[in-house]
Amino acid sequence: MRTFRPRPQKTQGGFGLFELMVAMVVLVVGVLAVAVLITYGIRIQSLSHDATFASGLAKARIETLRVLPRTDPRRAVGGSLTANNADHFLTTAGTPFIVRWVIAPGPADSQDVTVAVALTSPARVLPRVQMSTLIP
Repeated sequence: MRTFRPRPQKTQGGFGLFELMVAMVVLVVGVLAVAVLITYGIRIQSLSHDATFASGLAKARIETLRVLPRTDPRRAVGGSLTANNADHFLTTAGTPFIVRWVIAPGPADSQDVTVAVALTSPARVLPRVQMSTLIP
């Protein structure tokens, strides 16, 4: 009589070449996705920094105009938000921003002041920063 002996089972665990290639593709796609997210986050942070700085410049210009005497040429009616009119624009040293303002007559002998901040470099992008207020 013949005795039955079970065949030895293969005990090789581990990955084959195909599994390794699939794992590498998944890893590369994940790393690339993270790299894209990091560069996007850096771009958004830079844009946010510029917008915050521009907002501060606009607020500072409004406060400066508020304390100037009404006879000062910088508080004269006129100006433009898109062109550099004399006494109605300012470039700040060391920054890529230009500040422009328009002053119009307001109600009850006040003045309607609108200040806009733009970048001097057309290569950079900045959302429009504009503020308006009435000053006595």
